[in-house]
Amino acid sequence: MGKKNKDAKKKRTKWIKSCEHKSDQRTAEFLVQQLGDVQEQLCDLIADMRTFEHYSEIEDVGWSLMLLQKLKRKYRKFADDGVWSDYW
Repeated sequence: MGKKNKDAKKKRTKWIKSCEHKSDQRTAEFLVQQLGDVQEQLCDLIADMRTFEHYSEIEDVGWSLMLLQKLKRKYRKFADDGVWSDYW
């Protein structure tokens, strides 16, 4: 392993342990919680929309829930692992 690789690895490890990084992880954890709350509220609205037979709107809510779940998974992974993934 070359000197550049060792220095880069040391710098990355140091950054991961920094206070700012831990703060970012706590913020990601908060976002996961908030996204979960939004998902619960949207799920509660589906029954009301069904009463009015607004099935197109229910489909839109379903897509929104799917996207929120992807975001929640991304932030959960960062909160747990401390590394941003390149994909959803």
